[in-house]
Amino acid sequence: MAYGNMYLACGTGANTYYWFQWGDLDIITPPEGCVQITEEEYTAALAAEQAAQEAAAAAAQAAAEKRRKMSTHSPEFLVSSASATEDTKYTASYVCDGTDDQEQINAALAAAVAEGTGVSVALSGGQFHLSGDVVFPSASAGLRLSGRGAATVLAGGGIVVTGPGNVVADLSIPDVGEGLAAGTASGIVLDDATGCTVSGNHLYTDETDGAARSLVREVNGATGNLISGNFLTENGTASAGLVELTSPGTSRVVGNVGVPDSL
Repeated sequence: MAYGNMYLACGTGANTYYWFQWGDLDIITPPEGCVQITEEEYTAALAAEQAAQEAAAAAAQAAAEKRRKMSTHSPEFLVSSASATEDTKYTASYVCDGTDDQEQINAALAAAVAEGTGVSVALSGGQFHLSGDVVFPSASAGLRLSGRGAATVLAGGGIVVTGPGNVVADLSIPDVGEGLAAGTASGIVLDDATGCTVSGNHLYTDETDGAARSLVREVNGATGNLISGNFLTENGTASAGLVELTSPGTSRVVGNVGVPDSL
């Protein structure tokens, strides 16, 4: 007599199931509709079943989370950097991959405008690698883009603000206009913007190459804006002002670190 487990595969196709029965292997035979398999085949089949069940559960959870995000009116769209924690990425509406990150940020800004008044965009900590500018949608009004101060770094591009009443706050741009000629780049551009606020940002430019670059600049009739509480620094002696206003009489520059007294 040789007692042990007989491993069995029963049924066909998607209805196949696996089990075993104990007995005298010299006597017992597979039940009708079952075939005997090896212990290795039995173990592999159970592992495959478990993996399929776990994948189905994960897919169902992801679908439920997507439906929750789509159905829940959120006052804020969170954009995660590629270097953010997994927890931050899980809760983010948009996750950057470290390449052309302005695309996800611009998509979040557009989504916030589509969502309606009072919805903002927040950037996580970490570095966002830009190959172009972050641009507020032309239809934006009262839209806030903010980060975590010096911990949120935008590298390789700037921010273009249009529309009335928009806000740019608590972001860091450490290399404004790097590698670009004078007048071709500013950290934050207020383009035909009115009543906008630029506050709590950290901006730096290196002008040792002789190219004069502004850190915050108004263009195309921007007016009535507030530039306050920013840290604006440069390395060099080029002639551009750190802040350039088109309407010095209506826009205000107050409480910034590094702005010349003439402003």
